[in-house]
Amino acid sequence: MTEKEIRNNFFKNLMIGLIYPAVLGNIIYIILSVVKDHSNISDFNSKFAILLTTTIFYLCDYLYIYFTKSFKIWMFFLDILFVIILFLTYQEIHISIDQTDSALSANIFNILCYYLVFITLYFFWDLFECKNTSDTVEKLMYKRILIWEMLSGGLLIANIFLHYFDNILLSYKNIISIASIVIITISFCVVNFWKYKFWMQYEKEKENEKNNKMAPSGMLTPAEENITSTLK
Repeated sequence: MTEKEIRNNFFKNLMIGLIYPAVLGNIIYIILSVVKDHSNISDFNSKFAILLTTTIFYLCDYLYIYFTKSFKIWMFFLDILFVIILFLTYQEIHISIDQTDSALSANIFNILCYYLVFITLYFFWDLFECKNTSDTVEKLMYKRILIWEMLSGGLLIANIFLHYFDNILLSYKNIISIASIVIITISFCVVNFWKYKFWMQYEKEKENEKNNKMAPSGMLTPAEENITSTLK
């Protein structure tokens, strides 16, 4: 492993092992706290739906980082920005033990904007990954992810525009926006599954390559042993 790879792994482990778990753990603690006592929280159901969905969304982001096979330093700083966006999103939900803050309505418009910023940044992240991989399977995966990000971004933009109009949809636009966030989050789970499958395949290939290098001359490698046993 090169010095650059060691450094990149350090920053990845710092993010997935310390920073992100600390932030997500704090939010999960808040979720458990407000479930026990939410008598002072206005419009609790919609706020809780947004909070829970946002937490799942960023848990998906955590896994997405974990399944990134080649982490780079600029990704670390982008992840720091994602954590800040998560914090800002939480602030706009207005669900906490502070009665003054909890009395405020969730700012759906700002929440949608933060989601859009997140998706836009990830689009450029994945576009970079797509252009810089020679693996056809990985490239295809990233193309599918880029399509998902464009569709998600389009849905968010449509919802943002919806909040500019005071028409018959006024009483329904928050519900529509929350439903859109839920749909994007569920689809993000699917995207994570795509990346998980590729990551597992990558890890297996890396392990086989390592075993092949360690195998003494004249002996069958584990991969060759599997083929031989299959033929028998």
